[in-house]
Amino acid sequence: MLVSFDEHSIPRWTKKFSIRKGYVTTRNKYMRCEKLYLGYNVWQERFVTIKGTPGNVELRDVAPLLTRRVFRYGRPASMHALFDAGAG
Repeated sequence: MLVSFDEHSIPRWTKKFSIRKGYVTTRNKYMRCEKLYLGYNVWQERFVTIKGTPGNVELRDVAPLLTRRVFRYGRPASMHALFDAGAG
């Protein structure tokens, strides 16, 4: 199984809720945002896991959790993981 893990920032402009700031690449600045972390099976072309977090969490923080989820629920015999540069 070949799984690619990637993060996507979703900017939030609300002042009603206290949302922590994170780096949003589309705006090229730190602002209130939430982040989605996706695991995508490259060979079968489908998403296998997703995790939503506050904006201050990085991919390297959730990478172990995402890989454990793939092994626990997907039960692959082996897995090769590709991470975005944010996990480095």
